[in-house]
Amino acid sequence: MIRFSHVTKKYPGAQRAALNGVDFEIQRGDFVFLVGASGSGKSSCLRLMIKEDKPNAGSIHVLGQDLGSISNRKIPYFRRNLGVVFAEIMNLTPLADDCAADGQYSFLYTAAPIKLVNGTGAPVNPVVVK
Repeated sequence: MIRFSHVTKKYPGAQRAALNGVDFEIQRGDFVFLVGASGSGKSSCLRLMIKEDKPNAGSIHVLGQDLGSISNRKIPYFRRNLGVVFAEIMNLTPLADDCAADGQYSFLYTAAPIKLVNGTGAPVNPVVVK
């Protein structure tokens, strides 16, 4: 389970928060896509989930652990239970023309990682929330 409760993340020198009072919960077995415009907080959200960064306010629970209470020396052990793929559009350039032709930019960001994880050769048919 992943739970964000009133999470705010503002970077030094930024005019606005990357995340402002965010609340959500993802249950075990949920298959979730994190999509949005450039600068909307997707990467910030993921960095907070893996404790690569700390929120300015709020609490984050991942796999039953309050991330605010995990010491720095225990972070590598915590991360062994997670898998995160950060995808950049430039890394997926060969897929761009096919996906753009279908208007599937969100799918473009997720197709390669899912195909790698899926491993079954079964078709990948994600639900994309815009």
